[in-house]
Amino acid sequence: MAKDNSKNNKRAKQRHDLHFYLKVADSESGKIIGRIVDLTVDGMMLVSDGAWEAGKVHKAKIILTDGLLGLATNDVEVSFTTLWSKPDLNPSLFVNGVKFKDLDAKARNSVEQIIRNISFDKKH
Repeated sequence: MAKDNSKNNKRAKQRHDLHFYLKVADSESGKIIGRIVDLTVDGMMLVSDGAWEAGKVHKAKIILTDGLLGLATNDVEVSFTTLWSKPDLNPSLFVNGVKFKDLDAKARNSVEQIIRNISFDKKH
């Protein structure tokens, strides 16, 4: 189900919950840094093991299970800035809101395919 898109919500785009919590890995180390909870073409919300510093820029890749979307690649390269980080309801996790930075056409198309194919909201 899509999240609230009311005037109190600062997002311009509707957030889409995904059927799968896709892994996000640091581009340099390959270490998993979080899992996507919801996604838009502007950014995403992820859960992680630790808090993230607001304003920090990350270079990462969204890991797609083999053949999940029929894309030529299994990774979607993205850069994003952390907007906020707070404890999750599960006290061992944190929730992080991020905004994509300079999303190129290929990555944007892949994000749109993820939303079309594995989100709960099929009205896009």
